[in-house]
Amino acid sequence: MVRSGWSKKLLGLILAGALVMTGIPGFTAEAAESANGAEQEHITAEAGLVPEAGTAASGESDVSAEISESAAAGISVAEAIAKGNGGEAVTVTGYVVGHAAGSQTADFEAPFGNDYNLLIADAAGERDTAKLVDVQIPSGLRGDFGLQSNPEIIGEQISVSGALAAYNNFPGLKSVTGIEFTASQPGEPGEPGEPGEPEEPGENPGENPGEPENPGENPGENPGENPGDPGQTPELPDGTGKKVLFDNAHAQTAGAADWVIEGAFSDFAAGLRGAGFTVEALERPIPYTFGETAITYDALRDYDVFVIPEANVPFKAAEQEALVEYVEDGGAVFFISDHYNADRNKNRWDASEVFNGFRRGAYENPAKGMSAEEASSPAMQGVTSSDWLADNFGVRFRYNALGDVDAGDIVSPSQAFGITNGVEAVAMHAGSTLAILDPQKAKGLVYVPEGVPAWGNAVDEGVYNGGGRDEGPYAAVSKLGLGKAAFIGDSSPVEDATPKYVREETGQKKTTYDGFKEVDDGVFLVQIVKWLAHDENYTSFAEVPGLVLDEPTELMPDEEPAATTEPQPEPWAQPAAGYKWYDPATFKPGSYGSTQAPATEPKYAFVHQEQLPSAQEFQIRLTADGLTPGQTVSDLKVGIYLAGGEQIARFKNADGSWSDYNYSPAFSLTGDAQGHAAKDLTVQLKPGVTAASANLRLKQGSGNALTKTVAIADVAAEPLPGDHPQVPELTTIAAARSAADGTVVTVEGVITSEPGLFGGQGFYLQDETAGVYVFQTASGYHAGDLIRISATRTLYNGEVELENPVMIEKKGTAALPQPIEQEAVTDGNQGQFITLTDVAVQDVTAASPAGSFEFNAVKGDGAATRVRFDGRTGVDMAEFSALFTAGSKVDITGIASVFRGAYQLKPLSLDHVALSGTGADALAPVTEANASGQTGQEVYNPEDVTVSLSAEDEGVSGLERTEYRVNGGEWLTYASPILLTEDGKYVIEYRSWDRAGNSEAEKTVYINIDRQSPVIHFSGERQFLQIETELPIRVDVEDAVSGVKNTTYQLDGRQIAGLHEITPLSLAAGKHKLVVSASDTAGYKSAEQFDFTVTIDIVHLDELVDAGEAQGYVKKGTAQSLEAKIGSLQKAKTERERQQKINVLKLAINAQSGKGINSSFAKLLLGDLEYIVKQAG
Repeated sequence: MVRSGWSKKLLGLILAGALVMTGIPGFTAEAAESANGAEQEHITAEAGLVPEAGTAASGESDVSAEISESAAAGISVAEAIAKGNGGEAVTVTGYVVGHAAGSQTADFEAPFGNDYNLLIADAAGERDTAKLVDVQIPSGLRGDFGLQSNPEIIGEQISVSGALAAYNNFPGLKSVTGIEFTASQPGEPGEPGEPGEPEEPGENPGENPGEPENPGENPGENPGENPGDPGQTPELPDGTGKKVLFDNAHAQTAGAADWVIEGAFSDFAAGLRGAGFTVEALERPIPYTFGETAITYDALRDYDVFVIPEANVPFKAAEQEALVEYVEDGGAVFFISDHYNADRNKNRWDASEVFNGFRRGAYENPAKGMSAEEASSPAMQGVTSSDWLADNFGVRFRYNALGDVDAGDIVSPSQAFGITNGVEAVAMHAGSTLAILDPQKAKGLVYVPEGVPAWGNAVDEGVYNGGGRDEGPYAAVSKLGLGKAAFIGDSSPVEDATPKYVREETGQKKTTYDGFKEVDDGVFLVQIVKWLAHDENYTSFAEVPGLVLDEPTELMPDEEPAATTEPQPEPWAQPAAGYKWYDPATFKPGSYGSTQAPATEPKYAFVHQEQLPSAQEFQIRLTADGLTPGQTVSDLKVGIYLAGGEQIARFKNADGSWSDYNYSPAFSLTGDAQGHAAKDLTVQLKPGVTAASANLRLKQGSGNALTKTVAIADVAAEPLPGDHPQVPELTTIAAARSAADGTVVTVEGVITSEPGLFGGQGFYLQDETAGVYVFQTASGYHAGDLIRISATRTLYNGEVELENPVMIEKKGTAALPQPIEQEAVTDGNQGQFITLTDVAVQDVTAASPAGSFEFNAVKGDGAATRVRFDGRTGVDMAEFSALFTAGSKVDITGIASVFRGAYQLKPLSLDHVALSGTGADALAPVTEANASGQTGQEVYNPEDVTVSLSAEDEGVSGLERTEYRVNGGEWLTYASPILLTEDGKYVIEYRSWDRAGNSEAEKTVYINIDRQSPVIHFSGERQFLQIETELPIRVDVEDAVSGVKNTTYQLDGRQIAGLHEITPLSLAAGKHKLVVSASDTAGYKSAEQFDFTVTIDIVHLDELVDAGEAQGYVKKGTAQSLEAKIGSLQKAKTERERQQKINVLKLAINAQSGKGINSSFAKLLLGDLEYIVKQAG
């Protein structure tokens, strides 16, 4: 029955008033409603439409009071959306426009799927889903406001009282206490608020939506007056008196990771100690089982900041609760994650999943895919699935996987609490980003550039939103209660090159890298901790004056926790035999958690002259390689015996005495830092031995460790060579540079740079053929030392290096090589001392690490070489700039190098730069470009563009010429304005010379012209059966220049996310209209319509029921009954008999609707029968 507007309003007022007046703790309109009732079953997005449970008991009266007070001053839908989903109690007024059919999916026309929710907007015809609020309808109000039962209320204005909370991924109102039709609705005769009745002044608080309710109290109204005002850059306090705790209880050392403060996070720990912090670690007592609750409130409460590097074992719910309690009480947590599928211990959980609180594709069961032993292990007890990080901190790590990039889009320090002060870039080497879900809680700090590449091993597309700010922040911060949190999507910028442990799975050595020293990584990380450790009394970013809140990150539908899927089966590789991630007893010796020292098998060798002297003392050396540093092997003995077993050698003792002719006295060897050890033995053979050969044997204990045949002759004794592990033959540095990665090479050369100028104890080495950088840690070497080194050839950041030396031998000193005059840095002179002559200094800029700076050295033909002064050289940028102003012509000497594909010259001291003395004119011309349209890489012009170039020479020689080229083409002399008439993207480079040969660095202007709308192509079938498993329709959208920015889909007037959302089984039989709209970056729009027909007939009805049973819409017994009736229908011979059997089938469907048949599917079946009858008529 259709109810009058006044009766609905009265009912809403009575219920709202009753709920406010009672204030009964725990009482809500939705208590104890079953989630399994048949009325809740429907075809699309079932999970997303289950009503929420009742609100918490505490504070119910206060919330009701707030709602009651705000009811008289209801806010608009737009104002509600702007407030966010923070749980605030409000009354919102808006027009009923539709129904949420699932996550960010709306129906605007009847029939509607159920009575559980409705969508409201500020305008009755609104269809933009970003401007809608989803209202959760309590069970007591569904009879009057549910849209399935009351579709006629579409377009009516209502007021809703409830709490702001996300619902179906829309901004939402939940815990609703009252819904009423507004007084301004046209009503029954005599109803208050009839059309034309004037309102009292001030009755409507929305009369002046642009005016603040309390002028002067709006946060940010006077930026700069408050000490915390982001209009200024706050100075971060140091860490004096503050304590930082690092988590080492959740597999932070699994796989290649070594994220501990005495291992590959030691540089980070040292940086914090240098800033005044006390740094400690949270450890599990060894032995352990992972069943212990490592993170507790008591363990954290005495620390100011808790750093969690890449957790690879999931948190127990009790640990999550402890973290929340700790932060709410004023503590701070720093979550350091990595890319998706960085599952280092192969347990199917990576750090992003651990932090988020759920596994991708396993939301329903955190142990999904695990063996029974894994699932029942102590590590998995107390682990539950939830959207924990998002619910508490307002962010969620995305499951993307981005490649190598410097994230240089840095939020200004004044909008980042000072954290980004002095930070220009943070490195990423395979990482992830975060989604901002609640801007009042969370804010991004660092973003990757647009067009960022995917990681080469990404298991899905890797990049979700094209990079840039749409991809979500790489690093972010959050507020929860009195405490804080910070997040970063990669461990690479935190690590250093000093791992402590071996791999727990294989026992192999780990290799980590110096990320902490890259770009501004170290500065950024230490400043994050400074901010985290500083107590502040606000609880939401909305309270910070002048702070601009972020926009929520746009997510894909399958990023909802329960909707996620595994792109490929996990784990990414099978664990090694015997390794169990959940059982430290299986961890290899020398790994964290193992109770055993590394069990290594050293490789023994003898070093001696080719023939052993029969009549003189001589020396034999025993070497051992492959030892763990510090490992000792004992009870070693050496002997020489003839074929019959006679021992013929004796050995000199330390006091000069001799042993008997037998095995030597026992001795031991201890491995050095490279796992090498050696023992020199002085030997004398028994007089009278005439044999030409004998056996040389090493015994360990009673076992034979090594035996070899040696020659004996009456020859002189020879000294042994220097001790070092077995190494390859000497080769040139040029040949070593050409060797394959991972090859151990031996080279000899002169050290050309003082160790430490470029980090650690590394240096450049040069011979007559080439030069190379050597990455090593031993001290005692200096520029001018002549050394021989055996090390592994590798490639780091594009530069050939030697690393992990197995032998370094200083052979003396030598003169430094003279620099070679070169035109430019090239592949051919890498690692060598070279000089560039007569180059102009241009564009001097600061660089990292602190104290470093760079500039361009520009030749007369415009070719530029990047010159880098590392801060560790001691050369000051201000001093340099005072000596060599912009445009100065100089000769520069340094070492030729490359960094990520960019050639660099690295001078070692200020003496390596000298004025060229080319005359009075050292100033290059300056060229300006002026365009008739807009310029920029992301700006598009709708008409032809003309570009004019103008140049001036501030020196005395005068301008010679101006050149330009378009899109990398041939350089042309500029004579007249450049006219661009075709649609496309244009990169125009230009430069000028003066008559003294000075040239400016190339400049670039970007011009884009786009006058075309996106092109939409349809392909596929225009008619198909309802039982098809997939939609046989394809849509392709293309845009030639600016690219497609947005594509939207409407099916029969209803907004949908895309074709993936449609299955033929979800479509009623009959005609349908698909409208696809697209816009490009330039702002042009297009739309196309595709009409298609879904058919069904009697022949295929049984298959339709089968499909419904397979989807769970029809119970098995009911399906069998229906198919029997359909079989009878299919055999009908006359039209009358056919109609009778259709009627019988209809009765059966109606009888089982909501019982044995999902009610929506029953509706579909009945519609199909009507369609069949109509087609037959």
